Amino acid sequence: LGARLPTFDGMKFELAGKRFLYSGQGVFPENIQATADMAIKIARRYLFAPYQHGGRSPLGIDSAGLSQMVFQLLGIQLEREAAAQVLQGETVDFVEQAAPGDLAFFENRKGRVDHVGMILPDNQILHAFGRVRIDRLDHYGIFDESAQKYTHNLRIIRRMLPAEAATDQQSARERSSVSQQFEIF
Repeated sequence: LGARLPTFDGMKFELAGKRFLYSGQGVFPENIQATADMAIKIARRYLFAPYQHGGRSPLGIDSAGLSQMVFQLLGIQLEREAAAQVLQGETVDFVEQAAPGDLAFFENRKGRVDHVGMILPDNQILHAFGRVRIDRLDHYGIFDESAQKYTHNLRIIRRMLPAEAATDQQSARERSSVSQQFEIF
């Protein structure tokens, strides 16, 4: 997931002078639309991958590596560390304005950004903490239901997806919200 094979033609590639056939699914980043739905689908492929500081694969990954790999597959380049990623994209002022696919950044006790996760629908967040997992998110931070405590303090939310991708997602939510309303008088 996310491997770069420069000579891959969709079926075979060459590496270290040897030819390999690949029977799995190969996807080229230029063929993937950078949408919130696609970002979430890619991120969910990493679920249960073990945490590994500095890792960037399903065999071991950290929080910044997870966001970097997901967005790389969408054709969006992010910095390697959460402290640098937080400087990219557009600021989302309130957690209530966040959209699925946005990135939430968290600070440690010293006020340094050291953790990042992807916002999912229904106040959830996908992040790497022990393993890639889904927890609850609110304006305080990440709440671990099993431990019944907050594990990370929310610092800021940033939108990395192109404006039209985020707008399409919000428009769909607004249409859904309007369709659930009814006239009182």
